[in-house]
Amino acid sequence: MKKRNYPRRGRWKVFDTDSGQKIKSIDGSDQRTAGGILRRCIVCGTRSSLRLSHIIPSWAFDWHKTAWGGVVNISQLNNGLKIQLQDSNKHYLLCSSCEQKASIVENYAKSIVNRDRKMLRKYGTTYLFGDRYWRLRFDLIELFVAYVAIRVHYCTSVPWGSRKLPIYLVKRLRRTLLGRPTEKIMTTAWRFTTPKSDPKHDPREDIGVDCEENTLGWCIICMIGGIEWAAFFEPAKAIKIGFVGFGMGITSRIVNLPYTEHRIFKYPEKWTKSPPADWR
Repeated sequence: MKKRNYPRRGRWKVFDTDSGQKIKSIDGSDQRTAGGILRRCIVCGTRSSLRLSHIIPSWAFDWHKTAWGGVVNISQLNNGLKIQLQDSNKHYLLCSSCEQKASIVENYAKSIVNRDRKMLRKYGTTYLFGDRYWRLRFDLIELFVAYVAIRVHYCTSVPWGSRKLPIYLVKRLRRTLLGRPTEKIMTTAWRFTTPKSDPKHDPREDIGVDCEENTLGWCIICMIGGIEWAAFFEPAKAIKIGFVGFGMGITSRIVNLPYTEHRIFKYPEKWTKSPPADWR
């Protein structure tokens, strides 16, 4: 079967938040197309048969779906509108090679979220206790943030469709993902705890992406799995990308969310080779 060079789009129903009545339909995720989609990969630029990629890793919605009755709830629309879906945004964006690389770093992030000792050992990381890890792979966390950010930039469905990064930042993300030499950046990962104001709320159910400016430059922040993954990619310039996400109607930056505490992953610096055996 001949490969298409553009995908068919699904239609999403938009409902009024208060009445629950259908208001309209809008373009949603790409539909899976027999024969594949022949286009250029957004990362490497290779013209090939692209894979249908989740904009945000599918595992990140496990807690979200639990909280929202098995559906993905998009509440970031104007005028009190919402969309409820069986699956999160998907588009034809990456070639097979880049999709495989993205899966590797996404699995690493998933292992950190779930504190999966067995899987983390495959990456050379040891989970100790609480939020302490030995030899966290911040290079993989950087790639994880970059893959999420570049897919959000090219996503054409809500809530990400209107969130576009500056072109110089997109080029920087590509250089990072292709393994080309770049300046040293700072990468962090912080875990949110349950807010005291709502002890039943699980921070892992909320998902968002932000690009913000501070004294160090432009930082991309992804709130996924109850963790704030952040990486600096470019010096500061005059542009601001607003926060957008799923879940509890988030409209502010991540730092303004009602979480009462978050802690950075860390390990005792006095260990230069490996942690004590009884800490494994």
